Amino acid sequence: MRYSATITILEARDLAVAASAAHVVARHAMMHMDQSSDLHTSEVMLASIPQRLLGQMIDGLVGIAPLLLLMVPLDDRTTRVVGIGWILWMLFHYLLADGLPNGQSLGKRVVGTRVVSVSTGEPCTYLQSFVRNLLLAILGPLDWVFMFGSRRQRLGDMSARTIVVDA
Repeated sequence: MRYSATITILEARDLAVAASAAHVVARHAMMHMDQSSDLHTSEVMLASIPQRLLGQMIDGLVGIAPLLLLMVPLDDRTTRVVGIGWILWMLFHYLLADGLPNGQSLGKRVVGTRVVSVSTGEPCTYLQSFVRNLLLAILGPLDWVFMFGSRRQRLGDMSARTIVVDA
């Protein structure tokens, strides 16, 4: 009994080591494959950090602007309709606005930036916009810290495989 338990533990350890090694090899191969087809920062003009932060602030104001309607005295039913409309607007704007034409939300259009796919250079899709901005919604300002890297990508950008460039 002891002997087969020892073999099982050793086999489990060997399987774990093999799985770990396979994961490292696969990840390394994917990184090299991805890097060969990605846009290089020398090919595009990255948006500056001040541009990105200002664009984010403008988009934040655009997202809360309809809230001003709730400050006007309205009857209960109208207040509920406006409140639901505002929530839907915020969800659309915060999560999907970078998928608008040319990869530009209103804030990005104002500051002259746009979001593009690192793989193709094409404007950000609605799915990419959702992924990049969902992480921003979850992590908040912590996500901004990653903009100080060489490619100026937030975690959301890395996850969605996007980059913010000058328009």
